[in-house]
Amino acid sequence: MLALNLYNFVGNNVLTTLGFLASGSYQTLVGQSVFHGVSQPTVSRVVRQVVEAMNRPEVFKKFLFFPRTREARDKIKQSYQELLGCIDGTHVALLKPKDNEERYINRKGYHSLNVMIICDNNLNILCVDPSNPGSTHDSTVWNEHPLKNYIEQLYENGETVFFLGQS
Repeated sequence: MLALNLYNFVGNNVLTTLGFLASGSYQTLVGQSVFHGVSQPTVSRVVRQVVEAMNRPEVFKKFLFFPRTREARDKIKQSYQELLGCIDGTHVALLKPKDNEERYINRKGYHSLNVMIICDNNLNILCVDPSNPGSTHDSTVWNEHPLKNYIEQLYENGETVFFLGQS
């Protein structure tokens, strides 16, 4: 019984966190959702716990990495129409920051981070970058990311890597 309760606790926390991160909404709205039904302080605590757990080096390195060998990249491309992955940005809402507030206002008029995510055909996350303010365009996030330089080096060495993304 304890294992089942722990599983439900962890599962609910992860689902609440994913709901918050995927919605681009505020914690109060996520908490009041019929899917979560928790208070804003609970959402805040749960999101912090889950994100801290996900960012532990042993977790991060095990589950979130760009394929380091050509063989690993080719294996993904074989099952994905020669694409290595899909790339997009998503806006995660923030409260108004104290410093450089104008940089965090996105094109829809609210404060956010523009988070770049690349995933493969099995929805494994290959890369995530939450370091850009909401006013940053997706193409700028990509053009300034170190992975772009790495992909260009692969191309110069004879390997073709494609990502599916928006214009």
